[in-house]
Parts: sequence; structure tokens; C-alpha cells
Amino acid sequence: MNIDKKQTHYTHMRPQELRKRRLECPVGYLPIGTLEWHGFHNPLGLDGIKSERVLSYIANELGGIVLPPQYWADDRSDIADVIFDSAVTDFIPEEVGDHVTPICEAMALSRSRLESEAKRSITNGRWRLWQEVIVQTLFQSESLGFDLLVLYPGHYPMHTPVARAVETFKSKGGVSDVFILTDHLVAQGDHAAAFETSLMLFLASDLVDLSALSPTDSMHLGVLGEDPLEQASAELGRSTVAQFLTIVQEQIQLSKKRKNMPTTKR
Repeated sequence: MNIDKKQTHYTHMRPQELRKRRLECPVGYLPIGTLEWHGFHNPLGLDGIKSERVLSYIANELGGIVLPPQYWADDRSDIADVIFDSAVTDFIPEEVGDHVTPICEAMALSRSRLESEAKRSITNGRWRLWQEVIVQTLFQSESLGFDLLVLYPGHYPMHTPVARAVETFKSKGGVSDVFILTDHLVAQGDHAAAFETSLMLFLASDLVDLSALSPTDSMHLGVLGEDPLEQASAELGRSTVAQFLTIVQEQIQLSKKRKNMPTTKR
């Protein structure tokens, strides 16, 4: 999928171009992700990449402007590189066992160092700082003239703190409409398995290498969900993005009625 960032991304547009596009459709899209293991076959920035690519596709189809992705200040105690071990969290089924040790070995990283960083995050309030960053980002984005802000947190543990950040934004006087797009609006979701890999195969196929997975493994390292070797496809990714498009289009129409926004491209 090729999107011309000069037509859709705030960072790539000149002032006159930005003004025209924003006045036509004052919607700002905020991609949100983290840095985390997503299998041998996917890039480490998958959460942010899928978010940016989905929102870029939507912006290209419906109008609006994609803001810079947000990757930092998250809770590092809530990433696969630390918690993909059934002895560490109930989120990982008992039969899965320990994937953290081999993930760290594959990355040539110290497990104890990652765990120390996770503890530091907990001591510092877990998602507290990240929520403050998102609140600040919402206010800054609103000041740039957007009537509707569409946030897409690609990392599932971000769903609750991003909702809290939006509540804080509103309680402190934020007036822009805000919509949170999540994978769970269209599917159960997974971690680096068939669903996320399908999105990547459609949106960023050059970053995926399914041959990096062993067809004889009963469970791929750090992957949770349907086997991407058997179930992932670009077509599944395409149909998922089409569902996202419909959902956001409805939100734009609702916001347009409330804010008297211009008509969108579709």
C-alpha cells in the first residue's frame, strides 16, 4: 500500500497545502504504538506502524491529516519482551510457558535489565507519564485547528490509559471531538498472529517475512493467536481496514453534525 505522505501527513506538508486540506476536513489522526517483540516475522514497531498505515489509508480516502506517531513514555512493564511468560502473568496461558528468555536471547538483550526497566515504570506510576503525554498531545493537536481527533492505540494495554487521557482532556476544557479506534471494534485481536500479521501484509508487506517462522513449531515465539502461517493474508488485512474506514467515516459524519464541519471526500 503506497500513500503519498505529502498529501496526508502534517510533517510532510507545506503551510498552504495543510491549510487547504484541514479546512476541507478538520480531522487529525494520531497513530500510537510502542516498541515490542512481534515474532520473528514482524517488525518491532508493528503497533505504531499498523496504526499509522491504517490512519494514512483512512486519511487518503476520507480527508484529514495524519499527525506524527507517538511511541514513547509507555509502561514498559506491559510489553511482550517482559510478560510473555505464564509464570509472570495470567494473561499468558500456562501451557505457553516462558517465551521471555528466548526473546531476550534472540534480541541479545538482558532479561534482568528489561525487568529493571519494567520495575522503574511501575515505581513511576506505570501509565501516568504516558497519559500526561497523550493529554498534552490532544491539547496541542486541538490548537492546530482540528474539530475531530481520531486516536488509534495499536498496543492493546494502551486502551484503558488512552481512554483516561481523553477523559482528562475533556475535563480540563478540551473541545475537539475525540474518537478512539481499536482493533477490538472489528475483531478479537491477537499478538503478532493472524490478525496483526494480516494487517501488516496489506499495509506494509515489505516489512513482513513469513519465511522467518518455522512450519513445525506448535507455537511461534512471542505469538499469541491463530497461526499466521496458516491464517494470515493480505486479503484479511484489506477487509479489516475496510471495516475501520466505515467506522471512522461514521464518526466523521457524527462530528460534522455537531461541529458543522465541511463535507468529507466520500
